Amino acid sequence: MIKADLNSDKGILNLKPSGPLEAADFDRLAALADPYIAKNGGLAGIMIEVEQFPGWKNLAGMFKHFRFVRNHHRKVRRVALVTVQPGEHEHG
Repeated sequence: MIKADLNSDKGILNLKPSGPLEAADFDRLAALADPYIAKNGGLAGIMIEVEQFPGWKNLAGMFKHFRFVRNHHRKVRRVALVTVQPGEHEHG
């Protein structure tokens, strides 16, 4: 599962995987990103916040992930991966 939101002011798609990635996750990401890309020509970036890669739920999820990357990689200027070292936590 991926929690996602699009900052349309900056053109940044923020992603936070919370479990094994499923095919439906990438359908939702495309539905969120594609209208913005059609209107603006691309995304300024994708920011992925994850402690560790959660893997895929099944082969359909893996193939849909690869297809999403193939169909969108030329339309995204930058990709940022934000991680936390195991044992580190936010304070507050």
